[in-house]
Amino acid sequence: MEYINPADMRAIDINSAYFGAGFKRLMDNAGRVVFEELEKIENLGEKKIAFLCGPGNNGGDGLVAAARLIEAGHRPSVYLVGSKADVKTREARSALQNLLEKGGTIVEVPSEGEIDFNADLIVDALLGTGIVGEPREPYQSIIHRVNDSRAFKVSVDVPSGIGSTTVVKADIVISLHKAKKGLKEYNVVVRDIGIPVKAQTHVGPGNLITNLGRSVDSHKGDNGRVLVVGGSTEFSGAPILAGFGAFGAGCDLVTLFVPETLLESARTSTPDFIVRSYEGRHLNTVAVEEILDFSRGQDVCVIGPGLGVSDETKEALNTLLSRIEIPVVIDADALKLLNVKLLKRLKAVVTPHAVEFK
Repeated sequence: MEYINPADMRAIDINSAYFGAGFKRLMDNAGRVVFEELEKIENLGEKKIAFLCGPGNNGGDGLVAAARLIEAGHRPSVYLVGSKADVKTREARSALQNLLEKGGTIVEVPSEGEIDFNADLIVDALLGTGIVGEPREPYQSIIHRVNDSRAFKVSVDVPSGIGSTTVVKADIVISLHKAKKGLKEYNVVVRDIGIPVKAQTHVGPGNLITNLGRSVDSHKGDNGRVLVVGGSTEFSGAPILAGFGAFGAGCDLVTLFVPETLLESARTSTPDFIVRSYEGRHLNTVAVEEILDFSRGQDVCVIGPGLGVSDETKEALNTLLSRIEIPVVIDADALKLLNVKLLKRLKAVVTPHAVEFK
């Protein structure tokens, strides 16, 4: 069985929305597959069913499943930690409203964790993969109450509290999309919820949001040092835009290396840039050694925005790329001037638009 960690799953969820499968669709699908698995339980119609739902998306999955059970003629009891006003996301609030419209009722569990249920089947939709450390109250008390029960226990995606010492002792875990790390000791059923293939194979916004977390004690440069080599007298704004793009992706130290004619405009664009310059109106062979020396302290070099396409720039570019040792992003004018044989030695990403790609 293939296992996935919470950070990667979070990235895939966000990418799914980007590639057309929004959070509401995923929640609806998750609730549906939970319902389908519950329907497989023998003599389900004779059982007292209790849904324990948190205020987040894991709870939302449970609310969708409970609403489907109501539609199928069952009468589950639904317990919500906190109040209806505490439900966090738009999708979970929609699931709650749908449940109420289907005739379901909600028992709000107070912050003290006092909960009184008598059930043959407990559906655990309290906490998902987003928690770190021990569950806080009232979740600790509720989890202990669940574990003390003789009811059959089904957890949605993961047992609440997984990774801590206070965790639901689930009889079955209905894991969504892929089994999560930490579930090897559980009886796991994995169900597809319609996540697009591209959300897993292509880089999307989820990868940027979830994989670029910063340490609270980090300092400038710990989260990426980007060197942008670009610009010419004719095209002064392109390297500046590339630098802003680097900041937007999570990098915290950006250096622009530009011709001296662009020095003032680059410096005044934002105080966040470090700006270095070389003599001339465009990239030239005289600048290559200085750029190479500086690049050794950087994580990646973006080269090409606004370079221009002069013969001197072409020679300088290919000399630079034949010797640079760090990964490079080759963009814009650099794609027009590049000796493609150099790609064999480079750790490179090329970014052509449709015309450049031809």
